[in-house]
Amino acid sequence: MTTNAVIQNPSTTNHNEDSACPADAVIEVSNLSLKLGSKRVLNNLTFHVPRGRVTLLAGPNGAGKSSALQTICGLYQPTSGEAEINGRVYAELPEPSQTVGALLDAEWLDPALSARANLRILSQLAGLPDSRVDESLSKCGIFSVADQKVGEFSLGMRQRCGIAAAMLHDPEVLILDEPVNGLDPNGMTWLRGFIREHTENGGTTLLSSHFLSDSERLAEHLVIMGKGETLWEGELDELTHRGTACTLFRSTDDEAVVAELWRHHQEQKNKQSQQWRDPVTVYRAIRVAATPLEVSAAARSVGVDLLHLEENSGSLEEEFHRITEGAVEFK
Repeated sequence: MTTNAVIQNPSTTNHNEDSACPADAVIEVSNLSLKLGSKRVLNNLTFHVPRGRVTLLAGPNGAGKSSALQTICGLYQPTSGEAEINGRVYAELPEPSQTVGALLDAEWLDPALSARANLRILSQLAGLPDSRVDESLSKCGIFSVADQKVGEFSLGMRQRCGIAAAMLHDPEVLILDEPVNGLDPNGMTWLRGFIREHTENGGTTLLSSHFLSDSERLAEHLVIMGKGETLWEGELDELTHRGTACTLFRSTDDEAVVAELWRHHQEQKNKQSQQWRDPVTVYRAIRVAATPLEVSAAARSVGVDLLHLEENSGSLEEEFHRITEGAVEFK
């Protein structure tokens, strides 16, 4: 299994303390497990969603992303653990629909009804004025086709209609399951702007996807899961070390090499602009913000043999593949 930011300082190894939920977390998922029949779908899943930011829940097909979002929204009762929104489980929120707007599956929309009619049913049940329907349709860019039957919509248009439904209450938190599915380039541009506006207005967004290239520009905080477990959690920049020379290595004593790199960094920090970045475990290897020559020199200095040494630019797709390799589906 892969864990986040392994070494905070050279003398200690930290596997999950970095993932502890901070005080400003809107959503806290703690040791969440779920069994559906005989199949364990979630296995001690733990992560947090920071307030006022966009968090991407990523993972291969079968990782348990949809089940995690459905459990957060109260559709499943967990076998153990908990998922809380603002310190409460979904069912105990005073006004759940006003706090959370969710798109878990656009297929719930009635294909025989228009987009406006689908949303009007929801607004009437909630006691909302019809003006909220038109506002949501406009915000999602489908007001001009609001009277068209949903069954005639493309997948991308149904996604927009589902998001419009989630926005009826103007909720603080948006939970979107695979919102990029079916979106063309114009739709992706709209979604980025939509989520950016929600964030600028103080909202928080949790979205899932297995399309990293499309979702990378949407999010800042990243959770990668596989086989129902958290494989990695942190900032996207922590994973890719963008703009920083990086090296992947394995050795007979990884901590000794990292400690020597740290010592060298402390000696040189007044002479260089590059900041120390905590090493990250990436599927059996350690990535450090250093050149291969620096890693090799550190290993020689402490008498450690290198087993693997590779310059690594750290693209998100590559690191996602490394982290999820061997964790494609939970059996």
